[in-house]
Amino acid sequence: MLDLPDPARTVTLEAMVAHPRNRSSTRAQLAWFLFWSACLLGSLRAAAPADPRLSWLKAPLRFAADLASPLHLLRASRVQAAEGRLVRAYPLEEREHRRVLEDLARASEPHDPRIREGRRIVAGEVIGRLTADQLRIHLRDGRGVRRGLPVACGNAYVGRVIDVRHRGSAAVAEAVVELVTASAFHVGGRIARDGDDGAVFLIVGGLANESRDTVKLAVQHPSDRTVASGEVRVFERFEEAEKFSDLAEGLVLGQLERDSESGSFCVLPQLDYLDGLFHVVVLAPLESRPEEDPTARRGLADERWLQKRALVLGDPSPWRSSTKIGAGRLAGIFPGAAVTGVGGRLLGRVSRAGPLAADVSLLDDPGFRLVAVATLEGTSPPRVLGRLISSGRDPVSGAIRMRWIVRVGLGEIVGFAGRDSVRARLFTGSGDEGLPAGLFFGETILPLDAAPGQVRELRIETDVDGRDVRTLFARIAPSHQATSSGGGL
Repeated sequence: MLDLPDPARTVTLEAMVAHPRNRSSTRAQLAWFLFWSACLLGSLRAAAPADPRLSWLKAPLRFAADLASPLHLLRASRVQAAEGRLVRAYPLEEREHRRVLEDLARASEPHDPRIREGRRIVAGEVIGRLTADQLRIHLRDGRGVRRGLPVACGNAYVGRVIDVRHRGSAAVAEAVVELVTASAFHVGGRIARDGDDGAVFLIVGGLANESRDTVKLAVQHPSDRTVASGEVRVFERFEEAEKFSDLAEGLVLGQLERDSESGSFCVLPQLDYLDGLFHVVVLAPLESRPEEDPTARRGLADERWLQKRALVLGDPSPWRSSTKIGAGRLAGIFPGAAVTGVGGRLLGRVSRAGPLAADVSLLDDPGFRLVAVATLEGTSPPRVLGRLISSGRDPVSGAIRMRWIVRVGLGEIVGFAGRDSVRARLFTGSGDEGLPAGLFFGETILPLDAAPGQVRELRIETDVDGRDVRTLFARIAPSHQATSSGGGL
């Protein structure tokens, strides 16, 4: 318990001057306070254009100011309580982490037996993007994967493989996938109507609208311009049009829409191509060996974590929510890297990495963003939400306010008929460099009537404030994982 000064023993500056015996202790306290203040002021972050060498010069002042700070004593009880809650929640959150990854990986496989027949299913995890229309995916078994093969997520069409590079062994590979949203992309489509004789054929590819808030795929050359709606599936009328076109046949592109005024056509897809692709599959020619286990890699199980203590002297701006760690680029820390507490709950991401220290934006830092999935009470698999952007913490309820950019609605959910909302637990998706999938970060109430194109505000509830946690784990670059100290969660 922190000992507070007895009012009866409190003396004024005038009393100190009047009694010389108290001057020595007062001078020591004053000297300590001035030293700490000087270190604090000297450690403040310089403007971006400043000489980078200042980061090296200020690092000792920053660490000295943190060691001498009285805030350690004031926050000790809050730190102990917050980290205790993380430790107690770890068993449940670790099980959820594994289950979310397994469910997402399995949900990425086509469940239509007509699409699975005669195809080898190769599981891939999205690990980043080269452009808005090109994904980087990790393949645990990339043997037989080559340029031109179709890529799917569930029964929905995603795009094609345009590059494959093997890493280390013949099996492990990284591939680049061009999405159907790319401007030069085209694939044949078909709308079944009144039997095969009444089918409508068209070309799909690129965007029909400039804004990506609601993605609509462009349509060209429909064989019947009187058609108004229908489900569009991949179908190449001419087999020589695209290599491996038979492997993509039957995949869903979306629902055809027609503008009543202009008469132009577009396809409203089932997927959020910008923020909702976490796991995909490559459809390859059938081979004799069995299909692989689609279970995804677990981000909590590898060695790419560096344990560090949070410095109490974070960003001095009152409108920001951040902290600082005493490790930077030299230790493998990079901007965008996930920062968790004990057990692996997401607390924030690195916003800036210097050579010896890094700034961490916490979940309630305005502008903080991530891609998310939600597990709804009593349902499986997880639902893809897409991108969430923090607007800060509500001063009354303490909940974190996040804007949800809705690109694909939740749709009809069995068991929730007549309800307008559902409680959900939130986890990170993949595809953002440095942010592993499946990290729990809070609970919320999801509106079931959220429609594509809308922006909804979610209230994220969490029982731990990242500013109260001192034992942190930061994601490091792959090249540093063998030399990191204190790694692992």
